[in-house]
Amino acid sequence: MKNDNTVWDYDVVMQRFGSQEAIVKRLATIYLRDIVEQISLLDKALAQQNIDEIVLHAHSISGMSANMSVVTLHQLAKEIETTAHMSNLDTLNAHFKRLKSEYEKVNKILSEFALS
Repeated sequence: MKNDNTVWDYDVVMQRFGSQEAIVKRLATIYLRDIVEQISLLDKALAQQNIDEIVLHAHSISGMSANMSVVTLHQLAKEIETTAHMSNLDTLNAHFKRLKSEYEKVNKILSEFALS
C-alpha cells in the first residue's frame, strides 16, 4: 500500500506486526475507534484548562499513534503534552487545531486501509 508515510508509515507498522495485514487492519479499526474518544477528551480538557487531563490525553494519543506508526499525529500529541507542562494555553489550542486537522488525514487513510 502506498501512502504518505508522514501521516502513516505502513512499512514500519507492517514490520512491527510481522507483515500480518489482517492483524494490522484490526488494530487500525481499534485505533480509529479509540483515538476519536481520546481527542474528544483532550478537547474537553482544553476547554476546562485542566492541565493534568491535557497531559494525560495527549500522552495517550501520542502512545497510541506511535504504536500504529501514525507519525505526525504522534509528534503533535507530544508537542501538546510538552506545552501543557508550560501551561501555554494559546499554543496548546494552536497545536490542538493542527492535531484535529491531522486526525482527518489519518482517519481517511486508515479507514480506507481497514476496509480494503
